[in-house]
Amino acid sequence: MRIKAFRRGLMSILFVFALVFSLTFVATPVLAPDVISEPGGTIIEVLPSDNFTLRFRLQWDEPDAGYFAITLKWVCPENNPAENFTIVGVSAYFDNGQPISAAVTNETESPSDNGTLYIRVIGTPAGDPNNGPFNVDITILAGSESFAHIPTNNHPIEIDGSILVAEAGPWLEYYPPDPVITIRVTPEAPSPTAWHAALVVLIAVIILVGGYVLYSIFKVDQRKQKRKRTLRV
Repeated sequence: MRIKAFRRGLMSILFVFALVFSLTFVATPVLAPDVISEPGGTIIEVLPSDNFTLRFRLQWDEPDAGYFAITLKWVCPENNPAENFTIVGVSAYFDNGQPISAAVTNETESPSDNGTLYIRVIGTPAGDPNNGPFNVDITILAGSESFAHIPTNNHPIEIDGSILVAEAGPWLEYYPPDPVITIRVTPEAPSPTAWHAALVVLIAVIILVGGYVLYSIFKVDQRKQKRKRTLRV
């Protein structure tokens, strides 16, 4: 009797444990939509007038149409066009290459302590019915209005507020731990033509100097030989 009672008690405990475990497993939420990665906290080096890309990797995973919104901001010191940035392109696409409609959806400027604050919102106002991980590439020019950005060690671009990834709900608002992206604009590197020209000049100088040295040694040796013949006579 004691053995049967023990077995019934053990079975009851195992049944309750299995029930709780199954409920816990079923109740585990799926993390979607999601922000997989973002460029906050990184350092990007670029030459004046060259383009660089900020890549955001996001995800949709619900039956409803998906949306996203990314806000960037930066300051143009003293309103100097040679210390500004320009967004020249936005491209969003799934891993299989399928494009997503995306663009700069809002542009604002406002006075700042030492210049102008530029705010740009990038998003997909039309929505997209597809699901899966996707990239948002924001291409930015180091400069503006035909002005190349002057060299600087740190001109920050900041992810303003949250990155919004939305479907049916709840919407995801992701706040980057470090929203600042450091842009280092390095001095213009000499062109290959300039390098080639400098190399040719250097080689020519070496040849001329070397030839002059060898000629001088030859003339000195000739004089010595001539003196020896004179002394013999």
